[in-house]
Amino acid sequence: MGTSRKSKAAGLLAASGPFAKQFSGFVPREQQQTLADAISHALSDSVPCLAEAGTGVGKTLAYLVPLLLWLSKNDGTTAVISTHTIALQTQLVEKDIPAVLAVLGLDITYAVLKGRQNYLCHQEMDVAAADLLAEIDPGFVKLQQWTKETKTGDVADLPFVFGNWHDVSSHPDSCRGKDCRYISKCFFYKAREEAAGSRLLVVNHALFFTDLKLRQLSANAPGMSLIPDYDAVVFDEAHHVDETATRNFGVEWTSGRVPRLLSRCKRISATNPALLMEIEQLHQHLVTPLAVQGNREGFLSEAWDTDEASTTFATTRNTLVKNLERLGKDLDAIAEASLAGPDQDRAYGLSKMATRAARELEQAASDAPKTFAFNWFTVKEPRGIATSIAVTFTETPHFISDAMETALLARTKRLIFVSATLATLGRFDDVRFRLGLNRSSVIECRQGSPFDFAANSLLYIPKHLPAPDASNEYASRMLDIMEDLVHASNGRAFLLFTSHRMLQQARDRFAGTRWPLLVQGDKPSGRLLADFRVTQNAVLLGTYSFWEGVDIAGDALSLVVIDKLPFAIPDTPPQRAREQRIKDAGGDAFLEWSLPSASLRLKQGFGRLLRTVTDTGVVGILDSRLVTKRYGRMLLNDLPPAPITHHIPDVESFFGANKR
Repeated sequence: MGTSRKSKAAGLLAASGPFAKQFSGFVPREQQQTLADAISHALSDSVPCLAEAGTGVGKTLAYLVPLLLWLSKNDGTTAVISTHTIALQTQLVEKDIPAVLAVLGLDITYAVLKGRQNYLCHQEMDVAAADLLAEIDPGFVKLQQWTKETKTGDVADLPFVFGNWHDVSSHPDSCRGKDCRYISKCFFYKAREEAAGSRLLVVNHALFFTDLKLRQLSANAPGMSLIPDYDAVVFDEAHHVDETATRNFGVEWTSGRVPRLLSRCKRISATNPALLMEIEQLHQHLVTPLAVQGNREGFLSEAWDTDEASTTFATTRNTLVKNLERLGKDLDAIAEASLAGPDQDRAYGLSKMATRAARELEQAASDAPKTFAFNWFTVKEPRGIATSIAVTFTETPHFISDAMETALLARTKRLIFVSATLATLGRFDDVRFRLGLNRSSVIECRQGSPFDFAANSLLYIPKHLPAPDASNEYASRMLDIMEDLVHASNGRAFLLFTSHRMLQQARDRFAGTRWPLLVQGDKPSGRLLADFRVTQNAVLLGTYSFWEGVDIAGDALSLVVIDKLPFAIPDTPPQRAREQRIKDAGGDAFLEWSLPSASLRLKQGFGRLLRTVTDTGVVGILDSRLVTKRYGRMLLNDLPPAPITHHIPDVESFFGANKR
């Protein structure tokens, strides 16, 4: 579905519009105007919009201008902008929204709302003080003073690091809502009240879909939502919507929950020690048979070698669920018999925590077959500061399309999905299916980058390299090519990997070379990127977290190398479950799921290279399947139109011609 009418928003972003006159550094772009036009019509016609905007299009202005104009014309309406990262939230609220409002001359109230875990809780502070946390953590005294001074209670405003923030932040299990004696000065409820009074609200995807699931479970009962009602939603960084919604519509239960619960319950003298001991033993019997197997993941139906072991697990799970429910009732009775104060608050909160742990264990560790979801487990050995093996039970929906259709599309059709990487294989078919838009009329708008990739970039593919395999011989040949490319660029490179194993082999290869080496995991990601920007000729090694959301403009980054096509690991439970679901429906799992996912990730990795109109550089994708397999051409067609070479001397010539 396309549009032909020109909107006011597109005109405002043209060369004769106010942004060209008032916005410092603004450059009119036809792609931006086309995108703004599509979003304007989606809002006015009340239809969803899928919009892909390549690097440099200026997608933020392209959706802010029509959205704010629509709000100004429709009194009483409200809108939400949902992002994947808090960094983008902050940029929108502190910079972009006020700047656009100023140019448009509009007065529209706006606010940011974060998840409740970001806000300090007065009730939890009382509980922590009663538990003598001040004697354990010297920072608690500083936190008590900050509590008296802060106006927001937002952890982002905390001027120091407090390691036990989880113990003092707002939590749904311990929150007493309007029954709390601190309701009048609750930081989270103050933020909600400010949000409720605003016409435009900025949230992140996690909070948005937590709210959507809560609305679904409570059948939209008044007062049960986290986000005020809305008439339109813009999802920026929309390629993360499927993943975030899937996680939030599922259920996850980790083995650390019961020990934390019991530790807090033991501080209440009236609790039944025999019941606590029985719960502790049942928990150990539940997770130990899995924990002793080491790092592993699989379907729950595959966890046991014998029927007897499977039956024992089910019996233990059911008994643990009943005991947690009993603990919840006991704690509720203790709270009812307690005087108002920290002891009562603690008991009420732990009662809700025990009841929720029981409910979610029963759901996440279910071994009953389901048509809408699958149950699986993971076992992870300790890493970093962790000291114990973590066992996690998860219920994951096969797909979220039905939930999106019933929970979101039924509320509003004004849904704008915007990202630099949203279409796959030249179409929006995949994202339409994943987001439940197959049965809806949708405005589609795909705008490529205005950058001159033909002149400013080069794509290197080593067609002589055999298809990737797990052998040391292949790894050595691939790393030889990678080293040749880094030599041609004289560092200034991102080397992106699809596995930690290959990253470690690359680390060994580049250690001791003349290029400063920065490796994911050695420092926080932000520190690594800051070091890369100021270190001449640096080489950074990273896995998937560096494939997107990283913006290095200028000469510091001139080479991006991807070790192989980023297909998902084929034997993970989520991948297997979804592929089987598609096959059972008569579809092609590779073409309908695996290939679109790989295409999206490949576009994200490629997009790290050119970030401004003057940037130049080379992308190397060290996977010959791009030229030897039929699907390779499909993937190439999805990438920006960079010239392709199969020869290292061409790369050397490119860098020689683009020296600065």
